[in-house]
Amino acid sequence: GFHLGHRNIIKKAIDIAKEKDIKSSVLIFKQHTNEVFPLFERRYLNSLEDKIETLGKLGIDYIFVKDFNEEFAKLNRDQFMLDFIVGQLKANSIVCGRDYTFGKKDDANVSHILQYEKDMLLDAYIVDDYLYKGSKLSSTLIRDMIKSGEVKEASTLLGDKYTVKGQVV
Repeated sequence: GFHLGHRNIIKKAIDIAKEKDIKSSVLIFKQHTNEVFPLFERRYLNSLEDKIETLGKLGIDYIFVKDFNEEFAKLNRDQFMLDFIVGQLKANSIVCGRDYTFGKKDDANVSHILQYEKDMLLDAYIVDDYLYKGSKLSSTLIRDMIKSGEVKEASTLLGDKYTVKGQVV
């Protein structure tokens, strides 16, 4: 889901891009990683189209939409960060949350990003958790709120009205 915690990271990315006089960009996956590795019930809070529309409204310059498939999931941390993010996407900075993981089986985290920065491969900006009632805001929390009927509060945490799209039969 795309919630206030994500919006906080996006705002930081836009601010840094303006400071550095560069374009801001975001990488999103076309499908949830859970479609490749089904670990739990998949329930989207936002469609891909909604995410793209919201990112545009927030002021992101470029949106990279990547297929998340088994081949891509096999990239190790260096292949993902150095070959894909820095090499293919030409990123010189990364903005992410404290709990960001990447690479094959999510074997890398913020400490690895900070090492890339130390090695002068990119600039790293780590954004603190967005707290809600003393706990880290998460998509799971918002899904649980919606499930229990707290749609108004969930909408507040999403930063926009929660909507459901589909075909009525």
